[in-house]
Amino acid sequence: MVRFEPGEVIAGRYEVVGKLASGGMASVYLATMRLARGLSRRVALKRVHPHLAEDPRFVTMFVDEARLASELSHPGIVPVLDALEAGGELILVLEYVAGWDLESILRGNDTPVDPAIALRIARMGLETLAYVHGATDQNGRALDIVHRDVSPSNVLVGEDDSVRLLDFGIAKAARRSVRTATRTLKGKLAYMSPEQASGDPLDGRADVYAMGLTLLEMLLGRRINQGDDTEVLRWARSPQLPATDALDASVRDAILRLLEPDVSKRPHADDAARLIARLETPGSAEITRAWVLERMGCAARPLADRDARKRSVDAALAALLDEDDENVTAVPAPTPARSLLRREESVADTPTREERPARVEQAEAPPRPTRRGALFVLAGVLVVGVGVVVANPFASVADAPEEPTEPTEPILPAFVNVATTPPAAAILVGGEARGTTPSVLELGPDDPHELTLRRDDYADANATFEPVPGGTVDVSVALSRLPARLVVRSDPEGATVLVDGQARGETPLELTELARETMQLSIEMEGHRTETREVDLDAEREVELEVELRAIDARPGTLWVNANVPNARVEVDGRVVSQSVPWRGSTRAGSRRVTVRAPDGRSDTRTVRVRAGEVARAGFFL
Repeated sequence: MVRFEPGEVIAGRYEVVGKLASGGMASVYLATMRLARGLSRRVALKRVHPHLAEDPRFVTMFVDEARLASELSHPGIVPVLDALEAGGELILVLEYVAGWDLESILRGNDTPVDPAIALRIARMGLETLAYVHGATDQNGRALDIVHRDVSPSNVLVGEDDSVRLLDFGIAKAARRSVRTATRTLKGKLAYMSPEQASGDPLDGRADVYAMGLTLLEMLLGRRINQGDDTEVLRWARSPQLPATDALDASVRDAILRLLEPDVSKRPHADDAARLIARLETPGSAEITRAWVLERMGCAARPLADRDARKRSVDAALAALLDEDDENVTAVPAPTPARSLLRREESVADTPTREERPARVEQAEAPPRPTRRGALFVLAGVLVVGVGVVVANPFASVADAPEEPTEPTEPILPAFVNVATTPPAAAILVGGEARGTTPSVLELGPDDPHELTLRRDDYADANATFEPVPGGTVDVSVALSRLPARLVVRSDPEGATVLVDGQARGETPLELTELARETMQLSIEMEGHRTETREVDLDAEREVELEVELRAIDARPGTLWVNANVPNARVEVDGRVVSQSVPWRGSTRAGSRRVTVRAPDGRSDTRTVRVRAGEVARAGFFL
């Protein structure tokens, strides 16, 4: 059994240092990965909670996350290094990256960000999104990934001035193994595009909208969509952007394009990245590092300021979101009892990250800042899936919760996305008309969990569903057309009716429960000509057909044949009837095939219509 205690070695190569955080689905641990020739590197281990590892659905989600991460390779994404099962535990091995998430940098400082910095961050984020949206598997098939949770807490500004997009834990890929009838509104409500907040189908342009909103917040220096969950969701559906007159006109125009409510007019990520790149100024990478230093106290390692460090940890832990992991338990505030750093190390003697030993020691008192400045400590960002958590080295390993606390569920409206085939069906909830399909309905707590779908020429359909607060339930129904009815009458009666060659009875005949399609009818009666009709029951549900049958005259007719060669031979329907012309003879009524042949081989053939009781004449010139 794997306990994930400090010093424990997992799978023969990962030595646990301590616990970083615990979320609804998984706990995260700092570890050292042993390499060849005594080398090592810091990694993070994401461990699925044991009670979930026994659930086949969560196991499938774990495999999905590992598969999705393995198929993404880009400088703007932090990779998953390994996926393994040890002692019955499911574990993802992730790269450990140092840096600050954008939410932590912006929080507590309501001043606008330098446009050069903001544009650089947005452009690099959009370039990463362009790669993600166009990513393919090893066979060249599109993965069709939509991030769905682009926000400041999921944008990492790294030590190396890189900008990385975090937390693909709730990303939607077209070929994910897990598919359910419920499509929850995932992601942070405040940054949702109008189509995402309405539960409509998404593509990568939803991520472009969220990045545009993040850019606008950086430039204005404040959060835009605020309030309780219901107010935030309402704003997301019908956004009312604040005044942007203070911005440069070209920047304002670019942001408005990214925030276009009509998704069909919004650019894709690659076009949006090029649009922002044209507005950038040289040297933005250098001033980004200086900006982080000014706001956080250090670009490479955050100061050991308890409040600042706690804010960073709380914000970064939000990136532990998974497919069903919206609420996260943060690491508790640091206590003087334990520390992942040696108490006696001074600022001057603090080893580099590669040299510092990975161990936990007791300390009698909390470390005190020296006159040389605040104590620098390690802080990192752990990408979960390809998401992030800032590692707090002062967090207590012993005090970290083993199991997630019970999350507080926000009170959110529930939605049902109703679609029918064909569309334009009336939707009735509790007998009340609620629009036509396709439509997304917002449900009240007293609304019934059943609806009726009604359309002319189709049978009513009832559908039941289980609403999800804050989520959207899909109801898709193929309506059944009402069956057709066909009545056939004939004069005289008693004729046999054949439908598509199959006898169905004699006239007068009523046929019900017929398919809505085009049918071929034949009405036959001895001594009468057969009548054929084509009936389109697809266009008309009830058809009444009356047919008058004509009697066949059984009297023979007379055929008279002449030619310009007297000794020409006469053939009727292939039978020789005379060796000379003219010839006159009785024959049955109908079309007759007549041939005249001269002795020298010349011949001529034609069809002659012979009517009952009448003479039909045919002259030939050879």
